Amino acid sequence: MTDVGGIDEARLRDFLKTRSQLQPFFPGIFLAIRTTVETQLADFDARGTVGEIDRETVLKRDPQGGLATPYDWVAFGFSGYEFYDAHVGIVMDTTSWPCTMHVGFHRRAHLPDTLHDRVDNVDWNAAVGLAPTHVVIEATGEHQLRDAARPFDFSQIDSEVAHFARRAAVYYRTASVVLSQESD
Repeated sequence: MTDVGGIDEARLRDFLKTRSQLQPFFPGIFLAIRTTVETQLADFDARGTVGEIDRETVLKRDPQGGLATPYDWVAFGFSGYEFYDAHVGIVMDTTSWPCTMHVGFHRRAHLPDTLHDRVDNVDWNAAVGLAPTHVVIEATGEHQLRDAARPFDFSQIDSEVAHFARRAAVYYRTASVVLSQESD
């Protein structure tokens, strides 16, 4: 077995073969969600960004940690806000099996307190149909209000895409109202 820079060549060949077979899934799933959400939110002119396609931007923002950043996501920014500061994100955790996925409204901690107060005053249960979990991602200073992560059913990709697109559109419509309110 040839050793390529500490990587077993046979394992590398298997990885590359599998990667080409899975291209319709990664980033294909996120491209499909993006298209569906953009259609559902046509009245907002929402545009999605797929993580795998946005890799260069992430590397420019974080040259040290960018290579370790997972890119299994699609997100939708809001007019008037930097994309990474406020967006609705759909994220797949591919670090374990089964892969799980969640969707929610993500905002950065450095945004004005008045915005965080407005977000905290929303009845999210009524607005999005369930009480989202609040998660803070310390590494990025991101606050996420999101549905609980759930296993992604690869045998039902079309229905999974439809589900996550629908949930993203609900979060987007709710968050857009909050983000468009004038500051106190």
